[in-house]
Amino acid sequence: HNLEPILRNYLELIVLKAEESSVYASNPAIDDRYYQEFHKFKNLVHAHFKTTRNVKDIAKMMGRSTKKVNALCRMFTEFSAKEFIDQRVTLEIKRLLATQDISVKELTWELGFAEPGAFSRAFKSWTGVSPLAYRKHEG
Repeated sequence: HNLEPILRNYLELIVLKAEESSVYASNPAIDDRYYQEFHKFKNLVHAHFKTTRNVKDIAKMMGRSTKKVNALCRMFTEFSAKEFIDQRVTLEIKRLLATQDISVKELTWELGFAEPGAFSRAFKSWTGVSPLAYRKHEG
């Protein structure tokens, strides 16, 4: 397998983490408790993105409103909570498409989508290409 797509996906992850760190470091007015809350949000997204991509579900796990979770996410990133979740899912799909010989149907079920069409439409809306086109180009 070509290592370029794998490295590109890891680079995307590093850039996301660097952006998050630079926002926190460059703004000393941000209270540490907000950072702790954002860290909790981020960990819940990473732990549950295969079972829910719904901001309301993550907010409930945090004991916060969706409005507060969105504000918190925007405080540390340039994204809404939904955009942050979608980016995490997109990164995982890209990683799996580039590194594993897994069908789109299998990915659909593994990542908790209702059916392959919904999975493909979501991926295409996030990336501009279908999962198969992405695999062909990156794999």
